[in-house]
Amino acid sequence: LQSSCSGKALDIQWGAMYTPNTPLQLWDTNDTEAQKWHFTRYSGNIPTSTYSKLTATGAAIDMTGGQTSNGTPIQLWSKNGSGAQVWRIEKQADGAYTIINAASGRPLDVRNAQFTNGSRIQIWNSNGSCAQKWNLIAKNDGKYEVLSACSNTWALDVSGGKISTAGAPVQLYTRNGSGAQVWTLGTPW
Repeated sequence: LQSSCSGKALDIQWGAMYTPNTPLQLWDTNDTEAQKWHFTRYSGNIPTSTYSKLTATGAAIDMTGGQTSNGTPIQLWSKNGSGAQVWRIEKQADGAYTIINAASGRPLDVRNAQFTNGSRIQIWNSNGSCAQKWNLIAKNDGKYEVLSACSNTWALDVSGGKISTAGAPVQLYTRNGSGAQVWTLGTPW
């Protein structure tokens, strides 16, 4: 893989191909194993369906107070099967997903399309912007990272890592692979 801007190749730093968490870098093309890549077609799709989005501890994404109006913030709450916790995941033509609350008909939205650490997640009327689109990245254990379609550097995150705390805000945060950014798709009842 070679950058069209610099002409440099994507390279595994220090040639440490078998060392976990080794950084990638751009480097002069040298035809070493550290610059050879294999592509595997990802065949998995998340079917359009209704789910409850859960943390590793079983808490559910929930609309604060069960409210259904624009601007209602999203939080964690004990799973209770209410409409505030039922979400329809729909694949869009561009390959991203919208996550729509079944009770309100409104999708998850990054408040004011503000992409900074701590930006609150809310529901808002559908507007087709990337602030309402998500990439669901499957992990090896059947769980998912939920990343902003605007930039995969931003993840759906539980504030302060409080994945067991009812009322913990759901926010946007730099992707870091922590448990606060790992989600399962469960049945809503």
